[in-house]
Amino acid sequence: MLTAILSPPRRIPWGQIAGLMLACGLLFPLATDSVHAQDMGTLQGRVIDAETGEPLSGANVQVVGTQRGTAADAEGRFNLRAPAGDLTVKTSFVGYDPLQREVEIRTGETTTATFRLQTQAPLGEVVVVGSRSESRSALQSAVPVDALPVDELAAESPQTDLNQLLNYTAPSFQANRQSAADATEFIDPATLRSLPPDQLLVLVNGKRRHKSSLINTLSTVGRGAAGTDLNAIPSAAIEQVEVLRDGASAQYGSDAIAGVLNLQLKEATNELTANVTTGIRNAGDGEHVKVDLNYGFELGEDGFVNVTGLFRDRARTNRADGNQLILFDQPVSPPFAFAYPLANNPDQVRQRDNQILNRRGLEREDLQYRIGQSAIQQQAVFLNSEFGLGEGATLYAFGGLSYKNGIGAPFRRRPFSVTAMPYNSVTQDTTLFKNGFQPEMNSDV
Repeated sequence: MLTAILSPPRRIPWGQIAGLMLACGLLFPLATDSVHAQDMGTLQGRVIDAETGEPLSGANVQVVGTQRGTAADAEGRFNLRAPAGDLTVKTSFVGYDPLQREVEIRTGETTTATFRLQTQAPLGEVVVVGSRSESRSALQSAVPVDALPVDELAAESPQTDLNQLLNYTAPSFQANRQSAADATEFIDPATLRSLPPDQLLVLVNGKRRHKSSLINTLSTVGRGAAGTDLNAIPSAAIEQVEVLRDGASAQYGSDAIAGVLNLQLKEATNELTANVTTGIRNAGDGEHVKVDLNYGFELGEDGFVNVTGLFRDRARTNRADGNQLILFDQPVSPPFAFAYPLANNPDQVRQRDNQILNRRGLEREDLQYRIGQSAIQQQAVFLNSEFGLGEGATLYAFGGLSYKNGIGAPFRRRPFSVTAMPYNSVTQDTTLFKNGFQPEMNSDV
């Protein structure tokens, strides 16, 4: 039980407030007179360059330990009221070493002082600490160019292919994995500055890399364009990726409208590098294993051969956690409704679907979609070599072999989608796929 205790409102003591205001009014002039009565003096002078004698306009002048300060005018002159006594005055200016001096200020008098500031020593190396401690862009270039060391990126990032490494580190670069997207599931289209994949020029050691024969179809990234399969080149074979984030069609042609990627291959010799990467999301979902080796050996006095091998096994994922789609062919109003929320009588439509499932001994999960990345197994070998022939002539060769086998999952054909069944529409047998089916697409790239 709550009991409210009400007390009468307190009366405002207007008499006390008026008395306090009157006292403050009487004391304020006394306080003001005491401030003005302090012993004050004036400090004036100039702030100049110690070597040239040039005035330092805007130089800061401050009495240390107080809030009193001023700035020098265009001729370096200043004028400052300060309490009498021995004071420490500090002057400072950008690019000069600060200077402190002891100055004696006398009551009612003006003291003159000149401050001569020495220029600071030239700045050495400037390191900017942030999310990327080293500058990776050519800031003096007429266009933005990024230089990305692949080994460092691979060590710091959980990504296992070149597309995804660049996707998370290179500005304006994008490569999205596609799902239920025909053959685009197996070759991720890479774009720069949101332009089509065929407008991004890819170079290997400064030489053009060929485009893929796949034309992206359906409603995918880069629809109607054929890009370069960057994942066909093992990331362990690449020393550095140079990204030109601006149009370069005047120099390279129309396939460089979006920009240029230059892959610099490794040239190291007598050094073996091995990497094993693995990960998984859930049991049976998204398991990933990657093994790569890199080794180089000398060829003659100034030649080399660098070889990289790759094995990558990426299991499929599934993100179809349920849907509200109508499963079986039945009278629906309106006719274009393909999901329960779109029907005028959703409960009745769902009930009829459940009755058909029970008669056929099926669960709704038996007609589930597969939405997620495709399964891919890849083996690749890449070589980079160079041999000096003398008299300024050099023989070089680079290239590789890559084989990818992939299994993707297009959209499931539901029993409701009669026109999507793979039988002749004239002599169709509706019992052939009475429960629909989940198609799969196999690829060899």
